[in-house]
Amino acid sequence: MVKPGENNAGENGIAAGPVPESASSAPQPEQGQRQALRREGKDLLRARWLVKREPVTALQLLDPSLTVNPVLLSPGQNVAVLTDKFGQAASAYAAARPHWQVTGWVNDTKTFLALQKMTAPENLSFDKRPQNALRPSQRPKAILAVAWAHRFLSENNHHAGALIKEVRHLLDLLPDHGQLLIQDFALPDDHESFVILELENDEAIKALLEFSYTARPHVPKALRGFFIESLGSYRPGIERFRLPKKWAVEFYHRWRHGIMMDVPFELTTLSIAQWVNLFEQCGARATYRAPKFIDREEAGDIEQALRFYNENDEKMPLPPATFTLLVEKIPAESSLLFYERRNTGEKAKNILISGLKSKNSDEKIDIAEIRHHEDDILPWYRDGEGRLHILVQTNVARPIINSVPRGTPNLDGRSWAGYLIEPIAIPHVADDISVDFIFQEMTNKLPDFPGTCGTPEACVEYYPAPDYLVQRVRGILFPLLPEDTNAVLPDIEIESGRIIDVLADDVLYAISAGLIPDGKLEILISKLFIELAIQPLDTGVIPDRKRLERAVLYVKDRREARLPRSVKFAGDLEEYVADNPTENLRAVRSIFAEDQASEYGRNVGNYTEQDFIVSNALTANTAICIPLLRDPMGRLLMSGEPRRLPVPVRLGTENPLMHMPSFSLPASVRTVEEARLFLAKQLECDEDDIHVLGPSFFVQPQVSAERVYPFLLAAPPKLATWMRWYRPRSRLQRMITPHVEKSTAYMEFYAMRLMGEWYSGFGPDMVPDMGKDMTRKNPGRDFVNDFPFLVEEEPPAPLVAVTPKAT
Repeated sequence: MVKPGENNAGENGIAAGPVPESASSAPQPEQGQRQALRREGKDLLRARWLVKREPVTALQLLDPSLTVNPVLLSPGQNVAVLTDKFGQAASAYAAARPHWQVTGWVNDTKTFLALQKMTAPENLSFDKRPQNALRPSQRPKAILAVAWAHRFLSENNHHAGALIKEVRHLLDLLPDHGQLLIQDFALPDDHESFVILELENDEAIKALLEFSYTARPHVPKALRGFFIESLGSYRPGIERFRLPKKWAVEFYHRWRHGIMMDVPFELTTLSIAQWVNLFEQCGARATYRAPKFIDREEAGDIEQALRFYNENDEKMPLPPATFTLLVEKIPAESSLLFYERRNTGEKAKNILISGLKSKNSDEKIDIAEIRHHEDDILPWYRDGEGRLHILVQTNVARPIINSVPRGTPNLDGRSWAGYLIEPIAIPHVADDISVDFIFQEMTNKLPDFPGTCGTPEACVEYYPAPDYLVQRVRGILFPLLPEDTNAVLPDIEIESGRIIDVLADDVLYAISAGLIPDGKLEILISKLFIELAIQPLDTGVIPDRKRLERAVLYVKDRREARLPRSVKFAGDLEEYVADNPTENLRAVRSIFAEDQASEYGRNVGNYTEQDFIVSNALTANTAICIPLLRDPMGRLLMSGEPRRLPVPVRLGTENPLMHMPSFSLPASVRTVEEARLFLAKQLECDEDDIHVLGPSFFVQPQVSAERVYPFLLAAPPKLATWMRWYRPRSRLQRMITPHVEKSTAYMEFYAMRLMGEWYSGFGPDMVPDMGKDMTRKNPGRDFVNDFPFLVEEEPPAPLVAVTPKAT
């Protein structure tokens, strides 16, 4: 146990807790007080030291990117924060969202009066937390409860009834469709099982042994602590202990955050599944839930001193650092979630699986054709301050994302209730519909819009899965001209959800946080930013990582780029149709149920039959890698392979699509870290060259549960010499042409935004040639011969729009 004033760093340099100020600077107690302290001993000294420490300030939960990014609200909405007595949480979130009106709720008058005197942003105020339900006009649109749950449970001795009552009270303070964000430490699902904790740090070993006696100080002394069994040491300096998983995870969080072992709080609260069940019983929808894992580099440092094993002595990953749960208060009799009940046993009615084979070989490819198509509409306008507003649709029912996994593990733990945030979609059967039809449909969806509507403009067409799904989605920008540009449009209730007015940058933040698991909005918003020649605010994240700033090594010999990987030409595939599919794909028809909660209990409120595609080969998990590096001039370069795929040519696209290295993950890959190692092995590169690039996303949630896990490759020289490299700025016009692959376009835009390399306002004639530009800055060097793999290939012929035939 670290004493006050001592150096509390362990052998590996990881601090076990902050060091208090020197005792010499504090006022000295009187003689009688000194005698009392001596009698009570060092336990009282430690207790007084702990009074000055606030464990919540050490939990590192104030990062706005983790907290406010998953909350998507219209500008000007009121947001309440359950803040601490220092107001740190409310101040951090008010600064992160200046267009919100943030109110910090405190529990006592003394704290409220103290916070009234602090300097705060203009959009921040403090108030005592209301004890009764508020008037509809005073209710906040969202409540942020960060690092609140573990304190409340500890203060109420982990009483489940008190927690249920408190949750119901928070929901009563919200209006319908109000949001409640819970962010805290989760209890493991199998918390009663036993694990083996291997420690290689003397300070951690001492802290664990002390914790086994001091846990739960509120109960009688004889009932404190937990079972722990020493398994001895098989190597000098390493100790192994067997203990319940709940207390092993509790110790891990305390030790990592530097919290004393006898602090009268338990950090782990309920498991994520228990939290979801609690809110569903209260009639609220758990819209989005996600565990937060620490960075790989930080995890490596921690595992040098602390490691988890199961009872079979198999190494386990570190538990999640925190969890995020976004809850929506729904009207009575509304649905809580979607889930797949069972297969109907009938053939799919809206999906047709057929096979194609090449005339030059016996290779067969399965393709899936769907009956209904959709156009994605993005209404937009700019307010008086120049901010870009867009209208998006919420609560879009996508039951397929909650289909029963068929040999496909959930690698990152993210899940949804079955309702997503998407562009406004117009379903149709024909491959193409007129602009007049789109204009009429949109005016019907916005009947009371205070202003005029502009002319719809088709901006991009992409293929969600060009290797097997016969579908091409068209994105359309729909300009709006509101009468009052400073007024936020009210929510619009439609048959399938609501249309809300939000800032485009807030949507990009929500995509980065994983709330929106689809790339459609990213592609449309990026195209809109480029058309308007403005830059998104969410930039400059990845350049902070020094390991991605490496330059390519000097190469003397000219090396030819490797020939692009190719699939059989679609012309060959179209001539020969296989008698039977290869059965790599199959169409399934299942019943999806919607649960409801009412005063009479929980019951099935509705059910629907849905067709979707299931892959029989490997799993529905795909890993896609975007190769990135910087040239000797410090400019960002990307790599891709031009490929001809069967579906685009079938629909009239003759030019190859830019494609990134992608691999289907086997069922044995069960974590993101294992997927990273698998990808490094497939690319034959070092493990440290592969990095996670943002959250996972679905390929096409309308018809498939296939999920993509994006990674970044900091290409080493041995790979850089045979890849085809290009500058995103010079390829930008090619990226936004009507013929793109959805996953590739999404990852390119996402990487450009995070790398701070956003490029807008330049036409094709204004893009500098890469070879000339490099030679001009370095006239004494022949970069074309020295760096042949950095020189772009000849640009392809201009793309010609081809009207596709009806499927």
